Amino acid sequence: MGNLQYDLDYALRNIDKDGHKYGYEVKNGKCYDRYMNNDSWRAFLRNMAKQYKRHHDNYHNGGGGEIKEGRYPPKMACYGSSSRFIYLLLRDVADVKFECPLETKVGGTAYLDAYIARENCEIFIEAKCREIYGSKNKSVKRAYMPVYDAIAKSVGDIYTNEGDIKGDKNRFKCEFKYKCSPIEHLDFKQLICHFLAISANYLTNDDAKNKIRFIYLIYNPSELGIDALTVVYDQTIEEIVKVDMQELFNAVFEFQKKKLNATKDMPDFEFVLANQTNIRNFSD
Repeated sequence: MGNLQYDLDYALRNIDKDGHKYGYEVKNGKCYDRYMNNDSWRAFLRNMAKQYKRHHDNYHNGGGGEIKEGRYPPKMACYGSSSRFIYLLLRDVADVKFECPLETKVGGTAYLDAYIARENCEIFIEAKCREIYGSKNKSVKRAYMPVYDAIAKSVGDIYTNEGDIKGDKNRFKCEFKYKCSPIEHLDFKQLICHFLAISANYLTNDDAKNKIRFIYLIYNPSELGIDALTVVYDQTIEEIVKVDMQELFNAVFEFQKKKLNATKDMPDFEFVLANQTNIRNFSD
């Protein structure tokens, strides 16, 4: 079986208006043809710094290292990058903030791909592009086990502990499931982390608004005409739709409320599934 992430990168490169300017060469001389070339990347970055300085600063200071070059090219230079995907879609939206850090109060900091504050609502956005086509990382911090156990009491068993991670006593192998169905493509671990962070922010921030909208933005590959990508995308959407997101958020919220000894009532929570064709309907 081929690498579907690579297939997506190449297909997106082929439909990009500057897709002919590809091939990023790192310091050791290796060239990555799924990335913009060095000159076009530098032009892309200069434009961001000049026209969208706030966004540039957020990506520069963010925990994801999206625009940092090291041993590999900058992540955002990849045509299938989710940060590139959401940046190009939403960079002109008023008050949008990319790489928004929020403390989970359990296992560290969660970085939301985008955050938008509206008069009566806070919008948090998680973006996926090439990620759903890759293999799952089963390594999870043990610090999250109490959260998973609390969720399980409310919504049913959501995980299986498959044993220790060799050489790391603070992590374990985790297989997620929902209503007895295995979760293959949805990043359930990250979703719970984001719900923890959003709940903690609401419970500890006096300025937090009572209405919360969480948008799960996934690139729809149907325009590329590659059946294997469309199949995985459809499977991912099916997995997401099966999850009662209100029930899941409520369970995470109640865990945080008890842990933080907070008194606020449950916020008005809305989960929205979006793609590149309709995201602006939910974010403007």
